[in-house]
Amino acid sequence: MKNQKGSTILMILLIIGTVTPISLFISRIILNNLINSRNIDSSAVAYYAAESGIEKNLYAIRKNDYGVEYLKTNSTYNSGNLANNSNWHLDLDECVGSKSEIDVSEIKKDNSYQVDLYNPDDSLTSQNIRSIRIEWEGDPSSKLEVTWSSWKNGNFTANTNKRFFGNAESPVIINLSTIENNAANIYRLRLKALYNNLSNINLRAYSLDDGAGEQTNIPSIVTLKSVGEFSNNKQAVQVEMSRRSPVSGVWDFVIFSQEDIVKE
Repeated sequence: MKNQKGSTILMILLIIGTVTPISLFISRIILNNLINSRNIDSSAVAYYAAESGIEKNLYAIRKNDYGVEYLKTNSTYNSGNLANNSNWHLDLDECVGSKSEIDVSEIKKDNSYQVDLYNPDDSLTSQNIRSIRIEWEGDPSSKLEVTWSSWKNGNFTANTNKRFFGNAESPVIINLSTIENNAANIYRLRLKALYNNLSNINLRAYSLDDGAGEQTNIPSIVTLKSVGEFSNNKQAVQVEMSRRSPVSGVWDFVIFSQEDIVKE
């Protein structure tokens, strides 16, 4: 009997010794999955909080015509708290109202991309831009149409010019100044893809003809970066766009409504 009891106890200990580590291992897997699931949910909340910050600031730019520097220094726009206990704030170092160069991933066939080569807050003052360099890629059959309108300070009579370039000509440098070779001209530029899509478009502006002189910032391009926080998670959303262009290409969702949607 004593031997049987000893064998039974040993068997129980062996079973416990085997089952316990397995149970702990399974429990750890379940716990890690729960933690990961919670982090994913929190990350999604943080992401949409960051997107809320972008939406609010884009609305302020387009509706109220506020500049980026004003938004960065105004507490109403540089941070916010949401009802679900998430919050967002602008990354002030990454929010700028101008760009040294513009990169466009793609312009689809027969579509265009507009660039204002002047400060939207002061459309009568030249930015000292005389030439631009454009580089792009595309199918051999594609062409780039470049159209630009120019006017002088205090003169609202615009002059329009247009040129066409084959894909093999990339990169090209265009001298924009056409009115008495006056560097005080102000320009609006449009790039259009003909016959096929264009990709990896890069645009730079220079202070002198033929791409010489200093590279000049393009003041109409806005960059906004919003950081959302929820629980211990952070997510960031960054948008770069022309200040005056429509924002419909920024968002990846569609609004459905049973009532009329009125744009204010």
